[in-house]
Amino acid sequence: MNHRGQRPQKILVDDVEDKDSVKEEEQRKKTRQWFFGDVRPALPQIGDSGTINLLGTLLHQDALLANLALSREYTTV
Repeated sequence: MNHRGQRPQKILVDDVEDKDSVKEEEQRKKTRQWFFGDVRPALPQIGDSGTINLLGTLLHQDALLANLALSREYTTV
């Protein structure tokens, strides 16, 4: 989102996946495409001023949260 020339500084994603959405590979792929294609680019492109917080339960070894947990770019708690 770009509102009056400003991008969000903080994005909160809560329970983007559920048991049904992680069953099929195609749905897991769509969720990753949505995150990397729509959510991440919404943050400011310059500097480290933006953050994304994802809350959820690891429901599948190939779910979005599991993939992000393996990346050094993201901090997992």
